[in-house]
Amino acid sequence: MKSRVHKQVSRRFLIKDFHNKRKMEKSIKIIRKQSKDTLQLSVLGKMEYDYLATEKQLNGSKEDIKKNWKGLLGTKSDFGLFSNPEVGTVFVCGPLVPLFLHDLDGKALGEMTAGPYGILRGLGISEKDVTHYLKKLIDCHYLLLIRGKDKELEEVENRLAKTG
Repeated sequence: MKSRVHKQVSRRFLIKDFHNKRKMEKSIKIIRKQSKDTLQLSVLGKMEYDYLATEKQLNGSKEDIKKNWKGLLGTKSDFGLFSNPEVGTVFVCGPLVPLFLHDLDGKALGEMTAGPYGILRGLGISEKDVTHYLKKLIDCHYLLLIRGKDKELEEVENRLAKTG
């Protein structure tokens, strides 16, 4: 009897942070144009609204954000919000939504104090990088999480470096 060894192609994450929303949108368009739907794109961003905003204003703002990101990432992209004690109110769009909104004893995983940290570490992202990017998120940067094969992610990095 012969046995076969199956090599599984590893997939990993590349994270890019953007302080400027327009640059991020441009980068997403470049990535989507380049990839043939093999890359998975997710976005994390801190909600910025006045603490005196009414519930109606917040709901309108949530819908605007949802519409905007679904337009960039695809209409089938999931969207969700969670409130984390260390980061604030965060929106997430893309395939990682179920991880951040996973219910654990009546509370979304992303809402727990170490939730975002634990989720990102669980995805295989180094402790140093997770700490760095969570600080960026707290400082109102957008995080673009790109999941793909090593070669694809290398191409994305090169393409984004060329476009600035």
